[in-house]
Amino acid sequence: MRRSCKPAALTICLAALTLISAGCGGSSGTISSIAVAPTSVSVGSGATQQFTATATNTDNSTHDITSSAVWSSANPNSATVTSSGVATAFSPGGSAIIATSGNVTGNSGMTVNLTSLFINNGTTSAIQGQQVQFTAGGNFTDGSFQDVTTAVTWSTSNNFATVTTTGLVTAVSPGTVNIIATTGKFSNSVSLTVQ
Repeated sequence: MRRSCKPAALTICLAALTLISAGCGGSSGTISSIAVAPTSVSVGSGATQQFTATATNTDNSTHDITSSAVWSSANPNSATVTSSGVATAFSPGGSAIIATSGNVTGNSGMTVNLTSLFINNGTTSAIQGQQVQFTAGGNFTDGSFQDVTTAVTWSTSNNFATVTTTGLVTAVSPGTVNIIATTGKFSNSVSLTVQ
């Protein structure tokens, strides 16, 4: 003779399945906020920094989303960040390092701090048509000294010489010209005599 499930037994079975499903599924909340750590960091040019992202759900549970978040830099010219949250500092300035999951974002700050700027030149004079490579270096708050030749803005005080974005100077006509390097609030110059 066939036996059928009793209603009471069926109710108990369904309740047990519901509890098992809830336990295996982990947190049921959706992400409400993302915290990026460290909250801010100051480094020298060329330094790297690992950032982490922690999500807080609507049920107040938290979990690490460093590997699953979408990472980006607000100012890639100053700092970049990989898909795993490792940021690399480049030129003086700063950038927000952003972690995104869905439509929720969190951010931290990465500052590349310059304390002084120098121009290095191998000569103080050049003949017409000659090209001379100038370089720029800077001291940073972490105590490092870094080459910032390609990070600064180059210019000349007059038309006796021209300079490229990489600091390559071409002597144009006789006279004295200042070769200027600028980044943010820092600026320095050296004199070049064209013969």
